Amino acid sequence: MTGLDVDVLPVSGESYKMQGKVHSETRNVFLIKDSNNNIKMFPKNSIILIAQLDDGSVVKIDGNLMSGRPEERIKKRHKISFKF
Repeated sequence: MTGLDVDVLPVSGESYKMQGKVHSETRNVFLIKDSNNNIKMFPKNSIILIAQLDDGSVVKIDGNLMSGRPEERIKKRHKISFKF
């Protein structure tokens, strides 16, 4: 996730809208650097990240699914459904 360009959308409300790069992450927080090189903290359980990958595909990431440390997420199993 680190270094990925993302758009931050709130689950509810308008307070979290932002664009930037994922600087780092902790168990419950994403640290995202904006265009002015300011680093802001966003709780994982209240945001949705929209990222464009190098191949041009767009991915929508629910912050709730990303909770936990990166090394612990490998062990988790989530049932993911795709809606078109």
